[in-house]
Amino acid sequence: MRSCNVPGERTAPATPWSWVNTINTFANDECASGGGFGFHAGLMQRMTTAALVLEPPDGPQRAIKIQRVRLWMIARLSGGGSGLYVAATAGGSTGSVYADIFGPPGGSTLTSPYVSPGLLADTGSYVLVLSCSGSTNDGCTPASPNPLEVRGAEVTLEEDVAPTGTVDGGSLLEGGAQSGTRNISYAMRDQESGVAEVSAVLGTTVVATQDFRPECAYASFVACAQDRNGILEIDTRKVPDGSYPLSLRVKDAAGNREVVQASRPVQIVNGVLGPGATPNGDGATGDAKLTAAFVGRRRASTTVSYSRPVVIRGRLTTSSGKPIGNARLDVVEAPVLRRARRVTKSVRTRAGGAFRYAIKRHSSSRVISVRYRPNLGDPNVAATARLRMNVAAAAILRVALSGVRVSYRGRVLTRPIPRRGKLIYIEGRAVGGAWTRFAVRRTNRSGTFSGRYRLRVHRPGIRLQFRISIPNERGYPYVASVGRAVTRAVR
Repeated sequence: MRSCNVPGERTAPATPWSWVNTINTFANDECASGGGFGFHAGLMQRMTTAALVLEPPDGPQRAIKIQRVRLWMIARLSGGGSGLYVAATAGGSTGSVYADIFGPPGGSTLTSPYVSPGLLADTGSYVLVLSCSGSTNDGCTPASPNPLEVRGAEVTLEEDVAPTGTVDGGSLLEGGAQSGTRNISYAMRDQESGVAEVSAVLGTTVVATQDFRPECAYASFVACAQDRNGILEIDTRKVPDGSYPLSLRVKDAAGNREVVQASRPVQIVNGVLGPGATPNGDGATGDAKLTAAFVGRRRASTTVSYSRPVVIRGRLTTSSGKPIGNARLDVVEAPVLRRARRVTKSVRTRAGGAFRYAIKRHSSSRVISVRYRPNLGDPNVAATARLRMNVAAAAILRVALSGVRVSYRGRVLTRPIPRRGKLIYIEGRAVGGAWTRFAVRRTNRSGTFSGRYRLRVHRPGIRLQFRISIPNERGYPYVASVGRAVTRAVR
């Protein structure tokens, strides 16, 4: 922030410096005519002061803090009576720093500025004081009517409040494939130092920038305009074909940054592949359509039995339906269990664009993403198909029946087993009757369980059925299931 006539810079107003306690002095501001700002004075009474104060409008608790002050000034302090002095105080909530600058007869820093000594990190105000010391019983009678003149002030400020903003709309967000020059509209705000720059980013590539710094005055605590509403023109040919997240990066005058994400990714189709590109498939293009489904289900989600192989089939084409053959598709299997390792494999399309992918046996529930990248040397994805495979929990149950004594044991097959064991229910019924839960157990860490139960009535010849029910449980990557019934006759 620069005030008045800083050497080599354009003239700026003396504000936001202000004058206080001007007893027997009055404010002097000749910045517009090439002079400085400070005080005109006649006789100053003993022990009185006049001060130039620099402080953000909302006071020292505002987010903006003062890091350094440089002053090009002159002090004409000779005269009669008590001595005139110039001192500075920099203050914050944790204390203050005091510095004597000039005593009589004064001096000049017009060629090499006075630089404030190390200031506290939370300095929120800076006060430059002209005082009549009271070294005698007389007041101060300066020889010059302008005892303190600041020709220029340069203040380094700091604040750490990030700007905010929204992506309002624009042709780039209309949906569908985008090409050529498109636009987006935005609304940005920074309540402290002001908005200095806005950039549009597709993926990791900056595709448009508006730099407002040449318009910023840097002559007050708000260096740039606090609100910026505008439109960015974007040449989509700056990135290879593919699907990209769109974001806006906004930077304020203090260097704080914020990233504002658009609500959905943008599909770019210009027939442009990246430098040194290796086309992925016959007729590789970012204008791609990828479909996938579980065989026999024709849906993007399914529940399957444990240990049962699952096959996914799909097709890769352009948006107009032309097949893309001999293309490599990345298949990412992401187990729903937290911290589980993702597995990435690949499969190739046939000449007609069709592909087939088999899921290995004994798989836990997972999300499968099939991705197509038009350029083998570029990470950008042009088309994605997502599927969810839910796997039913499974267990082995063995039952022995002797009179009224029921003994059961078994093992949960679907792993990993939770640390405290897997919760299970043992249920029974007479053949054709309603199922009744008669035992609740937790397995051990290896998944095994066992127990005993005594029938209430001994009815020889009746046939009883038993089964295991495995409920859903947090942290267990399988869905609830009921095992096959085990039938035993009472003897």
